[in-house]
This record gives sequence, structure tokens and C-alpha cells, in this order.
Amino acid sequence: MLVWLGRCSRGGWAAVLVCLSRAVSWALESGVTHLTIIDVTIIDDSYSEVSMFVGRGQQLSQLGSFLERVRSEPGGKPGKALLIRGRRRVGKSRLVEEFLDGAGVPYVYFAATGRSTRDELRLCAQEVAASNLPDAALFNGIELTSWDAAFRQLASALPDEGSVVVIDEVPYIIDADEHFEGTLQRAFDRELSRKRGLLIGIGSDLSMMEALISYGRPFHQRAS
Repeated sequence: MLVWLGRCSRGGWAAVLVCLSRAVSWALESGVTHLTIIDVTIIDDSYSEVSMFVGRGQQLSQLGSFLERVRSEPGGKPGKALLIRGRRRVGKSRLVEEFLDGAGVPYVYFAATGRSTRDELRLCAQEVAASNLPDAALFNGIELTSWDAAFRQLASALPDEGSVVVIDEVPYIIDADEHFEGTLQRAFDRELSRKRGLLIGIGSDLSMMEALISYGRPFHQRAS
């Protein structure tokens, strides 16, 4: 995914219009046919910023293909994992949100916040309970004590015909729980991969996300 990031030396909406004009000109010159605004920031009177998706159709199609494989692939372990990494504010989360809007399957989207493991587990339970998973009610009022327990309960809530589980800012969880990588590996191997679900992990810490699937780490060769 390419992202156009325009910066204007003057702030306010007039400067935003200048940024938009520059983006359109750049798109025409580059032969780009899809240009979608993802963020407009007016920081002060002297600075504005506009971010846009460029050609996001290809990335959405790739995500759709992953999900289709999950839903149609025979065998006892149709579930798959996908990691998306990139610097902050390049549209990773927005891309996945757009995909979920058109996926046509139940999903849960949990974004870690950098808090303690106990707080993250509480927030995760709330997100699942509020999701459109058919058995989301299993998380109503539950108090999770570990990520092991969270993934076991989550596997019970996932439907058989297809779903998506998104964990945003995975590095935050790893920072707070040194055993999370091993926990994720066990949960995926024993339970999540047996479901027709797509597990998407998102992270802005490039080195940590790359290390997550490197040789010798628990999740090696388990995610694309």
C-alpha cells in the first residue's frame, strides 16, 4: 500500500485544499486511479497535513483472498494468520477496517493500548462482548486472568463458517507480557488454526513485528 502524505507550510482549511490539489495533480501524473483521504490534520495556523490511500484496491483484494482461502480450504486446520507492519499513520488500521466493512463475516477488532496485561485483558473481553461474533455473549462480565484463557474463550466464540480476529498494536502486548509470543503460538496451533478464521496482527514497531516470525521464535512460519 502506498500512502500520499502532504504537508502544507500554512495551516487551516485553505492549506488543506492546497494539499488536496497537490495530491490530485500527483495522482494524475503518476497514473493513479484510486485516491482516498484517510486523515486530515490541522495542527495549528502554520501547519496542516493530509494523508491518503493510494491504490488500496490491491491490498483489499489480497486480504479478501486470504479470507476466501480460510473459508474454502479443506483440512483440519483451515485457520491462517497474517501480520501487517508499517510505520505509524500509514493507514494500516484503516486498511483493515475497510476490509472488515466489506468482508461479510463476523469479526472482532481489539487495539492494544500499552497498559498492563490485566487492563488489556479487560479491554479485550469488552471488545469481544461488543462484537458481532455469534457467541460474543460468552465474554459478558467475564474476568480473564491470562492470554491463554482469553484465546481459549475466543476460540469457543468463533463460528464455523468464517470470521476475522484483529489484534492491533501487537508490540504493546509483547512489551507487557514476555510470554505472549509462546501463548499466541500455542493458541494458534491448538485452537485458532482449527477454526475457519483469519487472525490479523498489526504493529508499528517494525523490528519487533519482523522478529515475531523470525527463525527460533515461537510464531515462526505461522503467519504470512
